[in-house]
Amino acid sequence: SILLSSVLMGTVTLLSTVAQAEEKAIAEVVIDKAEEVQKSILSAEKNERIENPIIAKVGDIPIYKNSLEIIHKNLPEPWNVYDFESLFPALQENAVDLELAKQLSLEKGLDKTIEYEKNLEYYKAIILYEMAIGQYLEENLTEERLKSYYQERIKEFEPEEERKMRHILVETEEEAKKVIERLGAGEDFSKLAIETSIGPSGKNGGNLNWAAAGEYVPEFSQVAWDLDVGKYSSQPVKTTYGYHVIIVDEVRQTQPPLYEDVQGLLEGELNRDLKEQFFQELSSSKEVVRFDINGDEIVEPEAPEENEPLDEDPEKVAELESEQNQ
Repeated sequence: SILLSSVLMGTVTLLSTVAQAEEKAIAEVVIDKAEEVQKSILSAEKNERIENPIIAKVGDIPIYKNSLEIIHKNLPEPWNVYDFESLFPALQENAVDLELAKQLSLEKGLDKTIEYEKNLEYYKAIILYEMAIGQYLEENLTEERLKSYYQERIKEFEPEEERKMRHILVETEEEAKKVIERLGAGEDFSKLAIETSIGPSGKNGGNLNWAAAGEYVPEFSQVAWDLDVGKYSSQPVKTTYGYHVIIVDEVRQTQPPLYEDVQGLLEGELNRDLKEQFFQELSSSKEVVRFDINGDEIVEPEAPEENEPLDEDPEKVAELESEQNQ
């Protein structure tokens, strides 16, 4: 009996010790997890403070950085081309002014007026309008679609001949003829250009950039595009600038632009097309009824049936019928 009692007491003590050890281990895990969660929360709060710090206070009301980012995002032209950092002081001042005016309006109870409610509905609609379009563009204006759009556009590309030339510009026809004579005697074109040309390209040996015919005055292009590579004009070419002697150095066909060079431009075009498509899809999905300024329903005229005269003037209709009967 004493032995059994001792054994039972030992077992209870052992079980109690094990239970306490387990409780302690669980408690330690819970504490560790709680500390980990707390650190995570503090870290997130710290990151949020870093990414979205308070940039001003009006009374007790803080103004956060993301408020300025929203203002910056909605700036009209031409301000929307400037980056956030360069506009920060102006944006900060704008946000402070907005908060000052808002607080004054609340103190005066302007948020309880009918005018406020009307404007609130309008600006809600504007925000939802922008969000709806933004979501549609985000879903449809993809890199894959943009590249496909680029491939379609370059199919429309038509190569054009460009020429690389040099020219010598002088004031009189006599001067131009002398230049041509000196070229015929074997003098170097570029050296003659540096010596005699009054044009801005003279100091560079008369070098002109690659260009298509339409980029020059017609008198210049007509002669230049008849010359073979390496040949110069045998007669002075008169334009409003003076008299030219032209030599053609190279000829090439233009190539379609690379995707990377026109990506921004194409994105703007596709953006516009998608917005138009967005509203076409919306219009077809809902019945839209319009009313005139007096509140009367505007009834759209039915489309004329095939072969039905568009002009309902009786005399013209009779004339048309007479012609058809002859």
